[in-house]
Amino acid sequence: MDYNRGSIDSYVYCASVHPGYSKQEFFNAMDKVKAKAIFIPEKFKTLHFYQNLCKWIPEITTSAPGQVCSKQHPNLTMVICDANRPLPGTVHVSEVFAGGNANLQAVEAEMCCDDPLTVIFTSGTTGAAKAACLTHHSFINNVRIAHRNLTAGDTEASTKLLCPLPFFHVFGLLNMFHPLISHTPTIVPAVGYDQLQTMKAIHEYRCTQMSGSPTMYIDLLNHPERSKYDLSSMKRCIMGGAICTPEIRQQVEENFGNETMALIGYGSTETSTVATSIKPTDPPKKRLQTVGKPIAHTEIKIANPETGVELPCGETGEIWIRGFNIFSGYIDEEAKTKEVLTSTRWYRSGDIGTMDSEGFIYVVGRLKDLIIRGGENVHPIDIEIELDAHPAVEQSQVVGVPDKRMGEEICAFVSLKENKNATAEELRDFLKGKIAYFKIPKYFLFEHDLPKTAIGKVQKHKLREKAIEELGL
Repeated sequence: MDYNRGSIDSYVYCASVHPGYSKQEFFNAMDKVKAKAIFIPEKFKTLHFYQNLCKWIPEITTSAPGQVCSKQHPNLTMVICDANRPLPGTVHVSEVFAGGNANLQAVEAEMCCDDPLTVIFTSGTTGAAKAACLTHHSFINNVRIAHRNLTAGDTEASTKLLCPLPFFHVFGLLNMFHPLISHTPTIVPAVGYDQLQTMKAIHEYRCTQMSGSPTMYIDLLNHPERSKYDLSSMKRCIMGGAICTPEIRQQVEENFGNETMALIGYGSTETSTVATSIKPTDPPKKRLQTVGKPIAHTEIKIANPETGVELPCGETGEIWIRGFNIFSGYIDEEAKTKEVLTSTRWYRSGDIGTMDSEGFIYVVGRLKDLIIRGGENVHPIDIEIELDAHPAVEQSQVVGVPDKRMGEEICAFVSLKENKNATAEELRDFLKGKIAYFKIPKYFLFEHDLPKTAIGKVQKHKLREKAIEELGL
């Protein structure tokens, strides 16, 4: 049987998910894109993917390879597994690769630039992630322009890029495609983020660039064994995925090599990664304080979030973005797509910022409640839904609070029911398995009365202020 026929006859794209997803989060993502195939390793670190998948979808073990038949997930027909031994109900990855290579020209002939390249899951507002669709045109050109910006004024021919980022993130995916555009080597130091292996790779391979979140750079700067490794070859420390203060950028430039520059880009999954970028040729002050200028073929305006009217330079408003790099939309969520994409294809970022007279963008905050913890997008409602299901909880509200290492940490305010008790540890244990581990709050504060407006809406900005004060942050 030709297990690859379905993939060849109809165009197939990849939708990557976080390996830490709970069962329900995985099913939400899988059903959102109507997945026909699941691609897994047998196991990774402490995660046993095949074993767990067979528990979640028992029909796999009794199915012939490539003929999975699940009542709960009728679109699923194939489980592709990278394993050292045959596993019931799976097709080995080598068979899929062999079939793809044999029919490569046929597949290329069917493709066009506006076909989906990938689907990336980004934070949702109803407990389930939204599936953002990126095309070949939007993403590949974003990789090209990002590379051009980062090498502006650089004559160094021996560029070596280090990428410790996960490839299910749009930032990591951009780096995975980087060598195809730049024709320069990209080093992946470990399977999963490993601080020690990252430093060893810089030392051994004399890497000249690294892409990472601010948290990753903070970890490297504070690592107790950092002095054992020569990191001076680093010329470009590329940052993204979370808030990065001027102080962190300055520390990076001072503690790697004499020629090190901290270069930050601004964007999101919906902008195919990059919307603005610092260039090495930009003035030092701009490099440390801004997120750069709009990339080529991209428009940015600072708009009144209510009217969409463009505001003068220096005024604060919502950052709106338009260009080739804007995503196609959220799969099967037309209403959510319309919330962020206007009829004239402006993407409403939900971020607050300003633009100076030279066109440099400053990001100063967010309109939405999204928490970005170490580069991971976490929406409070995902956590609140689960916390509110605890028998002792009357109501919960989740906010982000500042954290030097992670950018933001998660703080849950909990109002308990009368004559009911619960501790922070009990609530953490309750959440395990219901949401991804990175969404479990670090802090729990117990409050009887939560601040509300006249119409009963909880005032999260006051909760955030209260958390910062009580936690001494």
